[in-house]
Amino acid sequence: MSHLAMTAIFGALWFTTRSPLWMIVTLFAGIAPAVSSLGKLVQESSEERRRAREIPKIERNRKEKELLRAAKVCDGELTPTTAALKSSCSVEEADEILQGFAERGFATVEVRSDGRMLYLFPEFRPEGATEGFEESGYAGDTGERGSSTEV
Repeated sequence: MSHLAMTAIFGALWFTTRSPLWMIVTLFAGIAPAVSSLGKLVQESSEERRRAREIPKIERNRKEKELLRAAKVCDGELTPTTAALKSSCSVEEADEILQGFAERGFATVEVRSDGRMLYLFPEFRPEGATEGFEESGYAGDTGERGSSTEV
């Protein structure tokens, strides 16, 4: 039975009997459902806010994957402008994400003589292409850090 029907029935009983008991029941039959509905509304809005916070995180993860794919296609070498060209990121977004990769140890940064920043991804480098990784502690293409092995 709907809340409105319950309120109408108890309201009719109060109107015909004029008993204060039915008036109290009518108030609670109308108020309790309203409070319950208000609680559900608050819960739904908090879930919407939570989902709204997750969307930028999901978008960021998608863009990171795009840049990793671009790095693989470019043999492990990316500049922010190349990364932006090969993804849906702006140059600023690409630079920010690439810096994050470098900070977390997934890439190294090399500054070229012309001032360009080149991000190097060891996992995507072709066999034998290890220049730029020895200084950062990568041991060739093995992906291990810390020890450098002579071949």
